[in-house]
Amino acid sequence: GLLAVGLIAALQSTAAALLMTSGSIITRDLYKAYVNKSINWEKERAAARIIIMLIFLASLYLATFAKPAMIIFSGIAISIAFQFLIVLLGLVWFPWITKGAAVFGLVVGIIIVILTETIGQQITGNRLPWGRWPLTIHSGVWGLLFNAFICFSISAFSNITKIDIYRSHRQKFHDFLNEHMGLHPSRTKLRSFAYVIALIWLFFGVGPGQVLGNSFFGEPGAGYEAWILKIPSIWGYQLIWWIFGIGLIWFLASKMDLSTLPNKPIQ
Repeated sequence: GLLAVGLIAALQSTAAALLMTSGSIITRDLYKAYVNKSINWEKERAAARIIIMLIFLASLYLATFAKPAMIIFSGIAISIAFQFLIVLLGLVWFPWITKGAAVFGLVVGIIIVILTETIGQQITGNRLPWGRWPLTIHSGVWGLLFNAFICFSISAFSNITKIDIYRSHRQKFHDFLNEHMGLHPSRTKLRSFAYVIALIWLFFGVGPGQVLGNSFFGEPGAGYEAWILKIPSIWGYQLIWWIFGIGLIWFLASKMDLSTLPNKPIQ
C-alpha cells in the first residue's frame, strides 16, 4: 500500500511539473509573444490553464485510444529533449552561440532523431537504408552530433564575419552569471577532477561501459549459485553505479557549487 501511494505521488508530481512547464512555455513564448502581446496577467494565467487542460486531455486520449502512437512518441521524446542540450550550453556557458544557429541546429537535430527512429521508417515506407539506431548508436546521439555541428559551424561563421549583432546583449547575461554563480576560488583545483569522475561515471554508469556489467559479477546463464551478489550481474552492476551517481550528484552540487547560494546577493 505504501509503495503504491509513493508511486502515485511520484506520477502526480512529475505530471504536474511537466504540464505546468508546457503550459507556461506555450503561453509565454508562443501565445503572448506572437498572438496577444498586450495580454494582462489574469488573462495570461487563464490561457495557461486552458492550454494545460488541452495538453492533459490530449495525453489522456493518446494513453487510452492511441497506445501505438503513445509508444512511438514516448520513444522519441527523450531523444528530442536531448537536443536542447546545445541551447542550454549557449544559455549558460557559451555566449558565442547565436540564436539562429541554436534554433537551426535544434530543428536539424530533431529531424535526424526522427529519421533514425522507428517513426522515420514508417514515414518513409521503410526506404531508409540505415534502419533504427544506425551502428547501434542511439537516435538522440545522432541528432546531437548533427545539431552540434550545424550550431557550432553557423555560430563560428557568424563570429568570424562579425554579423552577430546580439553578442554584446548575450554577454551581459553571461557576465551576470559569472559574477554571481562562479566557482569559488578555493575549489578551482577540483575542476579537473570533477570532469574526470563525471566522464568516468557517464561511460560506465549509463554509457557503453555498461556492457561490462553483463558478466562482471557472474555469467548471466550460470545460475543463482554462480552470481557473486546473488542477483543478475547487470542488476548489481547498475545498482553500484547508481549509488556512485548519487555521490557524484552531491559532489557536483555541493563541492562544485552547481547547487549552492550565489556568491553575492542578487539585487
